[in-house]
Amino acid sequence: MELPGLLNMFARSKRPHLLNRRNVLVPLSQFLDLIPGVYCNRNMLCEAIQYKLTYNTTDPVTLECLRDISDDQKVAWWQNNKRYVARKTSMKSLVESGNIMNPWVTDMATGVQQAEDPEGYDRKYNLTRVRQLMHVIQNVTYVEDDEDTPQCVIDFFKFEELGGDLYTTALTNALQTGDLTESFRVFQYGMECAFFQYRNCGDHRTANLISELSALTQQRMFSPPVPHSNALRDIIELFSFVTAFSPDNSNIIIRTIIFNMIDAFKI
Repeated sequence: MELPGLLNMFARSKRPHLLNRRNVLVPLSQFLDLIPGVYCNRNMLCEAIQYKLTYNTTDPVTLECLRDISDDQKVAWWQNNKRYVARKTSMKSLVESGNIMNPWVTDMATGVQQAEDPEGYDRKYNLTRVRQLMHVIQNVTYVEDDEDTPQCVIDFFKFEELGGDLYTTALTNALQTGDLTESFRVFQYGMECAFFQYRNCGDHRTANLISELSALTQQRMFSPPVPHSNALRDIIELFSFVTAFSPDNSNIIIRTIIFNMIDAFKI
């Protein structure tokens, strides 16, 4: 059997450790540069293959290394012959907050592909189409307790909430884990574009507000580093300035800035 057939068989199997070692597991492991003889039984060989085939190494929300998450708290699923693993609660939170596209979709597809074939894009990357995943997370129960929730998770969903119906997961992760200077550059780009958009529409009040926000950001950038050392929390705090001075349309202003930040992130 050729490699695509082996991958498909492995991905579709509910009990891959029961697949034939000689005809399936060994050739597949050899393709993945594993040495089959090192693994004493099919279970160990199967686990090694699964690890090799897993696309991500960290949880998309908590950013924890997958190896640090206990097996009973993880869910694994396949999409387009790629295996993904994450915390059950992370995936439940993403889906319930309206983020139903695969968190790593921007690594594999562009907005152009989505526009050209929206049905195909949805079929490939919509999490709700993965029945196994949905079955698992629908049965997940958890208690919301801010005292026990990591600050990075609170920040993640706060920014996702600010973005509304925009797909912000990739941007959120980048702001939370990326270089501070680069993150603030993206933020400044978003504000600059929004400033000209509002000014060109004749809304000078909002344009001036964004200009003041940009000045505050400059001050924050050149102030001593804060302990959390990522830009996401700073940006969330800076957005509170918009909410305070323009409560009636702050959501629209903030989403306009985030929309332009997404464009900057793609450049």
